[in-house]
Amino acid sequence: MRFKKKFGIEGWFWVTMACFSVFSVAYASVCARHIDDFAVIMFISYAAFGLLNILSLHFVYWELDASCIRIHRFWSVREIAWDKVTQVGNFHPDYAPSNYLEIHYIRSAPRSNLGSITPNPKDRTQFLATLRQFAPQAKFDV
Repeated sequence: MRFKKKFGIEGWFWVTMACFSVFSVAYASVCARHIDDFAVIMFISYAAFGLLNILSLHFVYWELDASCIRIHRFWSVREIAWDKVTQVGNFHPDYAPSNYLEIHYIRSAPRSNLGSITPNPKDRTQFLATLRQFAPQAKFDV
């Protein structure tokens, strides 16, 4: 089952920054007599970050099937076997509106012995139900 990334407040922040950046560069080039090179580079960077966040809606997703969790981020894919998953909980337990989850798993050597991912799926309830189905050994704190 495939779960796409939720476009939350962080995404809207970057879209707002991108629009502000494009407007600022356009305004400065039309109305200002002198444009600071650093400001132009900064505004272009904000616009690029906004575009990347919008693109991540289509290119960042998680596939959960009987064999493993596959994390797709643009062109890279990482797999985590179900028997390696140890715990599933909220990323910010004290912050109720946060939809981010934190999935802890065991990593093989030479890396550290524990790793974690923080997915933010659109359909959180179905994502959790699928996790419970495929990783019954994991401790669920949600």
